[in-house]
Amino acid sequence: MRGGVRWTPVLGEILTAIVTPFKEDGAVDLERFRALASHLVENGSDGLVVTGTTGESPTLSDRERFE
Repeated sequence: MRGGVRWTPVLGEILTAIVTPFKEDGAVDLERFRALASHLVENGSDGLVVTGTTGESPTLSDRERFE
């Protein structure tokens, strides 16, 4: 409670910056990404920050970001 008012977070309390897994050829590994996302949500993450602060965002094409 903040100042006697109950505060409910809009996006959840635990947001995890998820890494983008790559295949050896440099392509985004969507299968591993889905598995990692599921694992994080199943273990308490309320939401995921995609292409955020983990550093790989500049290396992705627009299409890869969309996928």
